[in-house]
Amino acid sequence: MARVTIEEISRRTGLSRGTVSRALNDRPDISEQTKQRVLAECQKLNYVPSRAARSLATGRAYTVAVVVDDLRLTLSSRFLQGAIHGAGDANYVVNVVELSRDPETRLRALANERIDGVLVCASLGSDSVAILRDAVNERNIVSSTPLPEAACDVLTTDDAESGRLVAVELLRFGAEGVLYVHAGGSPTRDRRLAGVTEVIRSQGLSVDSIVVSVPAEAAARRAMLAERVRGARRIGAVDDFLATEVMFLCAGQHREPGRDVAIIGQGNEPFSALISPTLTSVELNGEEIGRRAFEMLLQRVNLSRMDAAQRIEIAPRLIGRASSGGAA
Repeated sequence: MARVTIEEISRRTGLSRGTVSRALNDRPDISEQTKQRVLAECQKLNYVPSRAARSLATGRAYTVAVVVDDLRLTLSSRFLQGAIHGAGDANYVVNVVELSRDPETRLRALANERIDGVLVCASLGSDSVAILRDAVNERNIVSSTPLPEAACDVLTTDDAESGRLVAVELLRFGAEGVLYVHAGGSPTRDRRLAGVTEVIRSQGLSVDSIVVSVPAEAAARRAMLAERVRGARRIGAVDDFLATEVMFLCAGQHREPGRDVAIIGQGNEPFSALISPTLTSVELNGEEIGRRAFEMLLQRVNLSRMDAAQRIEIAPRLIGRASSGGAA
C-alpha cells in the first residue's frame, strides 16, 4: 500500500499544503474548524506525520521530558500516564527522568536533550530548581507543585479540598466519635489538615477534640493510635497508608471497619480498591493533572498562550467504598 502523503491530505480536503502543514503542527493561525477537518481526514487515511519531517519544518523536537520523584509513587505514575496520553494525541515523544537516584546529575543531563519543554511532578528544593532552570534554558516548564524561584505554570491537586471532603463526610452525622489522624512531614499533608480544620471550625467545633497528630516512629504511633481509635466511630486519615494502619488496629480491637467503624483515607492508592474491606478514599486526579499539564505546555510551545504563568488547582473527588459503610 502506497504511503499517504501530506499532498494527498491537501487534495482530499481542498486545502493548500501549507495550510495542512500548519494544522498538523497545531499552529495558532489556523482555525479550530480547519484543524479538525485536517485531523479527520488524517484519521480516515491512517496518516501519521513524520516526526523528523515536522522537526525539520518547525525547528521543534516534538519531545518533552517528564521529571518525577519516584515511579513507585502513585501520583508520579498517574501524572506520567496522563502526560503520555496527551503527548500521544499530539504525536509527541516523552522522555522520563526519575530522580530517585542521583537527582542533580539527572537534572543536569537535560541540557543535552533535544526537548521542547519539561513537565515536573517532583518535590524540588531551591538548588535543584536552579539546576533545572540552567539545564532547560529558555524552554517552558509546567509543574504539579510550585517550584522555588521559578515562574512557571502550576497544575496541582487542591489538597485543602481533599481535607474538606474528608471532614464533611466524617461530620455528616455529628461530631460524636469523630477522629482525624494527621502525620506531618510534607506541605501536602499540612494543606489537607488545613482543609479539615477549616470545616471543623466552620461548625463551631474544637479542632483539638477531633484531630490527633501522630509521631513518625512506628511503635509510638501505633501505641497512640491504639488508644485514640478505641472509642472512635468515624475516622479519617491524612493518607491511605495511615488509614490502612487504622483499619488493622480497629480489627485487632474486634471492631469491623465498614460495620462498627467508618474509615476514610486520601490518595486513592491502588491497594485501596483491593484490600478487604475496600477503602473509601479521595482521588487526587494525577492522570488528569498530567494530561492537562502537557496541554498547557504545548500551548506555550505553540505560542497560543503567552499570558503570565498560572496556578490551577484540580478538584479531587471522594470515592466511596466498603470501609465507610458504617457511616449509615
